[in-house]
Amino acid sequence: MDRKEKAVEFHHKGYDCAQAVACAFSDVLDMDETMIFRAMEGFGFGMGAGKCTCGAISGAVMTLSLLSSKGYQEGHLSKPETYARCSRMVDAFTSLHHGFHMCSDLKGKECSCDQYIMDAVECVEKML
Repeated sequence: MDRKEKAVEFHHKGYDCAQAVACAFSDVLDMDETMIFRAMEGFGFGMGAGKCTCGAISGAVMTLSLLSSKGYQEGHLSKPETYARCSRMVDAFTSLHHGFHMCSDLKGKECSCDQYIMDAVECVEKML
């Protein structure tokens, strides 16, 4: 089973879009899936059901952040590199969906949440 299929399977089990995307990378992140699930719970349905940024994007951003950040080291912050990487991923996702990134805009469009989840996973995989 590939990572996109795994993420969709998580979604069908009841994971929200953010959880499905981030948990699909638990092996790469070397993190406990339960902790990722808990951390991402508030990002579903557009951040706390507010229909803001798509949860699939939020899960992808968290994944890239964890992979990119070097943490705080005296005299060096990795934020510029992490922000740039996440920005490229968001741009790639939105280009697939006619410039949309808000859950409220994406819901009911030509795609389903499963497609948004697969696209977010693919965007992250391209950046690994």
